[in-house]
Amino acid sequence: MNVDFSELFSSPQATVAQCFGFGAMLIAFVIYAFRDRRKILFSKMIADALWVVHYALLGGYSGAIINCVNVVREGVFYHKDQKWAQHPLWPLLFVGANIVSVCLTWAGPISLLPLFGSCINVLALWCTNTVHLRWLSLPALTAWLIYAILIGSLSSTLVNAISIGSILFSFVRDFVADARKKQPK
Repeated sequence: MNVDFSELFSSPQATVAQCFGFGAMLIAFVIYAFRDRRKILFSKMIADALWVVHYALLGGYSGAIINCVNVVREGVFYHKDQKWAQHPLWPLLFVGANIVSVCLTWAGPISLLPLFGSCINVLALWCTNTVHLRWLSLPALTAWLIYAILIGSLSSTLVNAISIGSILFSFVRDFVADARKKQPK
């Protein structure tokens, strides 16, 4: 797929799509900087709802429908402290829903990118340890970054690249904080 970035704002639909994407991007800027898992999930749920509209308007239906599944996924994982949301079949259900979603919206090999990214994110967001969540999010974000470039999403390209940077920054921040705690006074 050859993307002509000069067409990103060439029509009212494309402009609205990019606006929804930039709204999601603003929220996504802070997602992985949170130390609290529930804040990460809540922010991601809101951003993914905006990505649904963004990708649908761009014709990226695999990305749009997977983000629908993601909104539900994050809602369930947000409540993981409650017994009903702790069932180990939830991650399998969401991986299965992602696979079905891509089968319904197949646009060729490009559809495998959001599928891979979302399936890895299922594992990441199921983790209660935010360090593990961040590590697993790196390959997921990379897959979404490539998809965004191929589908012509300026905002998703930027946010995925910046999110990867945010995760790396968080690792450095935590490493420096731990090193300072270990220094003798």
